[in-house]
Amino acid sequence: MYGRKQKLPGWKDCTSRTLQRMKYAAGAIYVRTAFDQSALEKSLEMLSQIAYPEFILDSKELDNHYDNVLILIQEAVTFSVKDTDSYSRMVEKILRFDVEFDFKRLIKPVDRNEYNFNAAEVNAYYSPKFNAIGRQFDAIGNLRDWWGKYVKKKFLERAQCIIEQYGRIKVPGTGLKLNGKLTQGENIADNGGLKLALKAYKKYLKKHGEEKSIESFEQYNNEQIFFIAYALIWCGHTTPDELIFRVLADTHSPYRYRVNQVLANRPEFAEVFKCAVGTPMNPTERCAVW
Repeated sequence: MYGRKQKLPGWKDCTSRTLQRMKYAAGAIYVRTAFDQSALEKSLEMLSQIAYPEFILDSKELDNHYDNVLILIQEAVTFSVKDTDSYSRMVEKILRFDVEFDFKRLIKPVDRNEYNFNAAEVNAYYSPKFNAIGRQFDAIGNLRDWWGKYVKKKFLERAQCIIEQYGRIKVPGTGLKLNGKLTQGENIADNGGLKLALKAYKKYLKKHGEEKSIESFEQYNNEQIFFIAYALIWCGHTTPDELIFRVLADTHSPYRYRVNQVLANRPEFAEVFKCAVGTPMNPTERCAVW
């Protein structure tokens, strides 16, 4: 399906599963080593909200969270994850823990302040109330379409622009075009997220002044570096088979278009890089939902 010619190294598989299934432990390692006070202060000044559950900074509380990784076998015999367990046994126990943890939440009051993401994972968790999913839930999480008729109408019109824009993109080597409808939610998030990030960064620069040039990148100004840094997020490679699979089934657009199409929709990009009008990165027509 993904065009791989050989299995991934064992350490990659183990790392991936650990990040997925023990997100708080992985997040704790990241936060304690990479997220210092100066990083927090800078983030807050850029009007960004960096959030993580407080207990991942407390070793005892973190251990208590994972002490509940237990499974019931036959006559209520419990087993916790041990160093002597086989890899498959560890995975089984952690999967059981995840399922039991979710079921237990059903009988407890909802914790509206819960941050259910890995702090080490970059995720689009900034604007759920402004997309097609968020409109179905009100401010306290009740299932209710809270948008008015006018807002809904304008959203659908702007969303249709995104759908058609991405749907016209031909993906080289596949004979396919992007599915604009399938990817609309993520495309809206990509475009909106970059817009807000740029707005926050401009406010930061206005307050603190221009940042120092990066060594070997002195020819670029701060806004140009901002866009380059955004593009680097999606720097990667996919096999031809994986690319076809992603075009057909993934709700995210392929990496190239999460960069190029999003940047093409930002007039600020064309301005700072002096792209000629009518070129791919400075089109005469752009799409924006919010």
